[in-house]
Parts: sequence; C-alpha cells; structure tokens
Amino acid sequence: MMKPHINNFKLSTLAFLFLLPAPFWVAAQKSGQKPTELIPYFSKGMWGYVTAEKKQVVAPSFQEARFFREGWGAVSVPCSTDCGDFPHGIWSFVDIEGRFLMTPEFQAAQDFQEGMAGVKKSGRWGFVDAQGKLAIPCAHDTVFPFHQGVAAVKADGVWRLINKSGQTVSVQTYEDMRPGSEGFFAVKKKGRWGFLQANGRELISPRFTDVSDFQEGYAVVEYNTRYQILDKEGKIRETDQEYDFVGNFKEGFAVTLKSGHFGFITPDGKTFFPNIFPKVPGLDRYPEFSTGIAAVPIAGRWGFVDLNGKEMGRDFDKTRNFYGEVAPVRQGLLWGYINRKGKIVIPLQFEDASEMIQNAAIVKKNDQYGLINSKGEIIAPIQWDQLERHPEKPGFFIGTSGKKKCILDSRGTAYCD
Repeated sequence: MMKPHINNFKLSTLAFLFLLPAPFWVAAQKSGQKPTELIPYFSKGMWGYVTAEKKQVVAPSFQEARFFREGWGAVSVPCSTDCGDFPHGIWSFVDIEGRFLMTPEFQAAQDFQEGMAGVKKSGRWGFVDAQGKLAIPCAHDTVFPFHQGVAAVKADGVWRLINKSGQTVSVQTYEDMRPGSEGFFAVKKKGRWGFLQANGRELISPRFTDVSDFQEGYAVVEYNTRYQILDKEGKIRETDQEYDFVGNFKEGFAVTLKSGHFGFITPDGKTFFPNIFPKVPGLDRYPEFSTGIAAVPIAGRWGFVDLNGKEMGRDFDKTRNFYGEVAPVRQGLLWGYINRKGKIVIPLQFEDASEMIQNAAIVKKNDQYGLINSKGEIIAPIQWDQLERHPEKPGFFIGTSGKKKCILDSRGTAYCD
C-alpha cells in the first residue's frame, strides 16, 4: 500500500507550510513574549496550542497534539482518505512557536526525554534528536525512552541497552526488558528477572520469579514464592514472614497481603502494621500511605489509619486516599469529603468522587462529570460524559462530551470551544 506524502494532506495550508513566513502559521502574541508552556486546544475537530490564558499560538490543524516535553510537542497532521499505515495521522514535532522540527513523516512518535524521542517509520522504531536528525535509525521492534543516557530497545527478538550514538552498552542481551526506573532496568533471561544498571552492568543477575520497578530506592522481588527487598547496592533483605503479595514502597512503607488481609512493612522487611485489614469486594487498588494516612478496610467498614496506628473512624462504606487536606468517603450511595480530623466538610451528594489532587477532584452527578475544589466549589461544570486525569500531565484532565474533546486544568479552565 502506498504511503501518503506531504502533498496529500487534507489541510491545504500544510502543503505550503515551509514556503510561507512564520506569522502565517503562528498567531503572534501582542506582548511579543514567547509563552513558557502551551496547552493543547481542541476546536472544530482539530487540535492546536494556546497559552494558559487561552491565547492562540498554533492554529488548530493537528489530528493529535500532546503536551510539550523538553521544548517540543508531538503532533500528527491528517493524511489523505486512505491513510494506510498512518491511522493516527503523520507525526512530527513542533516548537513553542509552532514550527516543525522536521517534515511530518512518522507513523508514531514518543515524547522527548533526555534530548531524544522515539519515532516509528515503516513499522520500525528509532530516535530523533532535538536538531531534527534521525540519530538512531528506525531498525528496532520496540524502544523505551532514554533514562540516564541509555535506552532499552528490542531488535531481532532480543533486548539490549544502547547509548545516544546507538552503540550497545549492555554486555548481554535479554528476552525482555522494562523501562528504566531510578537508574535501573528490569531484565529477563531464561524466564527469570534481574536488574541492569545504566552503565550496562548487572546489579543482580536474573534469578527472580518477578520483580517490581525501583521506587524510593527499593525494588520488591519474588524468588519462587518468597518476597524479598532489593536495594540499589544489590543487597537483599528478607521479610520477617512470608506474604502472598508485597507492593511497591510509598512514603517508606509497602503494603503486604497475607491470608486475605493487608498490612505494611518497612524497607528492612519488618512488620509495621500486622495483616489485620481485610481484602474486600470492590477494592479499587491495594491500600497505600498518602501524606501520612492510608485508607483501609476495617472490620467490614472503611476508615483511615495514620503512621502512629491511630484510626480516623471506621464508619464509611468506602474511602479513598488523602492527597492534601480532604479525602473522598462514601456512606450509602453517596460520596462526600472529610478533613484530617474525620469531619465531613463537603456533603455527601455525589454518585462518585475521586481523590483531591492539586486542589481539584472529579465528581459525578446524574451520570455526568465535573470538577470541584477542596472547598466543594464547582470549578468545571458537571456536564462531561467522561472526565479523567491526564495520564502524563499532572494537574490536567481529559474531558469528552459526544464528539467534543477537551483539556481541562485544575482551575477548571476548559481548553476547547
């Protein structure tokens, strides 16, 4: 199937983009100052970019447009009716003034990280640099973003680490790899997992049944049926008892599951909370500490415990975590919010309610969604068919209503028509 070319784009302005002066493409701001950040803006079925004050900088001309990373935003432009291998448009990157890094030519693109971005062409992945050069040829089945100067890539069925020149860093190749975390890469060989350092040397050879990513300086590893804790020196710490599951560390503690009950341990493997919190139906996720408090099931109800083991009530049918001064709770069919003293400060009135992060939470009423702040004030009208937190940009949300798409911020500002 023939691939679309730049002169087949539906938007006629794009065909002449590189022949016209910048002001034709860029909506100049009256102040003359360049914005420090742009926000994707949806209008009439296309995406562009505006400032936080909703001043247009790049006209809505893209099929998709992502938030900027390291000065570049990944965008796709529409292709002809027969898009072939380009179902999401043809990808490139634009700068803060809307100028292309290179002519759109890729099937897919990752965001920039450490000066490099993964791009896909003819079904294979490589990397471009911030000068628009294809620094690493598109010769890989899969690539992960660069992490501490190296990236995990897969080609010809094997995984390895490469540097920004495309040279192999790892001495060995592997069956599987995961993206880097805190300077380490989980690697799999002969059905077992271990860890590779960013310099290509093994921190610990593959020997574990499964491993987590490093978080807060520790990884949880499973050796057959026994969970252990691995630090960045490669030292293994045994837990003081056997568990059915051990989660990642957060705020210095990892959740444990034993005989259908949750507890918490410290990085030295010692029990901090015994396994007394029962696993109940309808659990969104396993308990974790957040700002010093954990939402936990207690004796058939839900409540909270703090780092001193003190309970904050057990009178709720469901609770979610604190991410600030309030947390969502449900009694009967309705959700509201309590403060850190356990007092309801936002009345029980919602069909659903998310955690309050950066002073904004998603709430549901009459099968529609909106945003409120920690005072209970509606900051984005409850009118969206779907509303979720942006998976890559903290403080922002993705809203849809029919065919309308929109980015919202934590102030409730909607970046769309």
